Amino acid sequence: MEKPTGYCRFCDVESHHGETNCGECGATLDPEGRVRSVHDTTDDVLRVLRELAASPEVRNRLTGDVAGSALQIGVVQGDISVAGPDTHLARQVLDMLLAGAAAPPPSLASPASEPAGEEGGEVARLRRALEAGEDTESLRERVELLRDLGRSEEALQVCRTAAEAGNTQAMLVLAGMAADDSQAERWYRRAAEAGDASAMRQLGRLVEKAGRFQEAERWYRRSLNAGDTTALSSLGWLAQRVGDVRKAEEWFRQGVEAGDTTALGSLGWLAKDAGRLEEAERWYRQAAEAGDATATWQLGQVAEKAGRFQEAERWYRRSLNAGDTTALSRLGQLARRVGDVRKAEEWFRQGVEAGDTTALGSLGWLAKDAGRLEEAERWYRQAAEAGHTTATWQLGQLAEDAGRLEEAGRWYRQGAEAGHTTARWSLDSLADKVIHRQKAEQRHHENIKTGTLLELRHRGGSAEDAGRFQEAEQWYRRAVEAGDTKALLSLGRLVEKAGRLQEAERWYRQGAEAGDPHALWSLGSLLERVGRLQEAERWYRQAAEAGDTTAGKSLGDLLERVGRFQEAEQWRRQFE
Repeated sequence: MEKPTGYCRFCDVESHHGETNCGECGATLDPEGRVRSVHDTTDDVLRVLRELAASPEVRNRLTGDVAGSALQIGVVQGDISVAGPDTHLARQVLDMLLAGAAAPPPSLASPASEPAGEEGGEVARLRRALEAGEDTESLRERVELLRDLGRSEEALQVCRTAAEAGNTQAMLVLAGMAADDSQAERWYRRAAEAGDASAMRQLGRLVEKAGRFQEAERWYRRSLNAGDTTALSSLGWLAQRVGDVRKAEEWFRQGVEAGDTTALGSLGWLAKDAGRLEEAERWYRQAAEAGDATATWQLGQVAEKAGRFQEAERWYRRSLNAGDTTALSRLGQLARRVGDVRKAEEWFRQGVEAGDTTALGSLGWLAKDAGRLEEAERWYRQAAEAGHTTATWQLGQLAEDAGRLEEAGRWYRQGAEAGHTTARWSLDSLADKVIHRQKAEQRHHENIKTGTLLELRHRGGSAEDAGRFQEAEQWYRRAVEAGDTKALLSLGRLVEKAGRLQEAERWYRQGAEAGDPHALWSLGSLLERVGRLQEAERWYRQAAEAGDTTAGKSLGDLLERVGRFQEAEQWRRQFE
């Protein structure tokens, strides 16, 4: 017997060298035993779909209905195999096949071709599934299939009728497919009041989202009392959200004891956020061993923070192999951290190809850092079009640095209107800068006769270097009065050395308002020195976002000082 060389992507049956058709479904195979490109085999694919829809034996062997059968279909498009038990993917497969077919199969293409009331009709199957108490996710898949067949109103009407008759599963389906939160809340509330524990928890999440925390806690507790132990994690995250970390940990520990493996990762998150990295790693390892894919990249982060970069890469790759495409960006950030910019760019490009739009901004950052400003602008524009407001701010920075102030203002305004606080600050700063520049130019021309601004500041610097501090202060003050905004920083530093901290703060603030990023950092440093940490953080952040490397590192140190380790690491990573 010849050795199998592949599988038919329609029915997952082994094929053998030399076969031209699958022995199970008859689909055309290439010499390697795989189905040829979908563009070459549309007729074969449609024939298989017809058989799956029409043959009770084949249907029963798979999942029992056309939707389930579609889940078993694999399609090869070019060199990329697309297959698996995913309803959304199955619908994409069907849409693609039917869109390219000259004559779609009657069983799938036309609503009129399927008798709604006869045995085997999809609407009838939905009705029977509701009566049999099928799980909510399967019911939702059935409704989605009917939507794809153009029969969404019939499907929803069946669910409404069942819901009005007291069927809680139908209520959950209607809530999950509601057009807005108010409709969803109405159906969840009805199912919850009818005693459905899952609906109680879902209602809790909905009211928590609306900020009604006390009501959310009541519903989570009712869900827990009704036997839904996953509500323990919901109570944990609610406690964490309102700032009760101790109570959150108690809830998560109860969740672990009740067998909720997702609570393992939650305990890891709490431990990591508190800086207890060894404990965090223990929880994440348990979560990963229990099959939690999220825990694998969390382990990568813990290892990366501890400087175990090779181990971090292994965890990130494991997360990627488990289907988490966001791991591509994490691998890119790791490569950039260890100095391998070329590899970082490769990872980010793969992330873009996989649909991770955050990687667009990362590519923009790499290009900007390498001085490739036109390329950076292209990446940032794509990121902005994908909805990333930080990219609009970055575009404003590029335009401002190039002297295109009107364009910079447009980008900053777009970011500010989308809620980006730094873009709002940059917009205000730009407006002040334009006004200040106009006034400075006027003062500059007035002072040309008595000496240049640069000369005044340089005289101050020479006097300061020689230890003649009073004379230096006089020159710096003259430079400031003549409109030299950079002299504000020099004057602030001089009086800070003399211990006149309030006066130094005043000069730094003026320099910061004039757009000097070094003055932003100096102001933050002074405020940190006197213990005003929240204000210091704000000024460090503004300077760092304006590209000041020293400010970025200072911000990371300050955040670590107050126990915000994860955020501190993110800022340090940006400026390494």
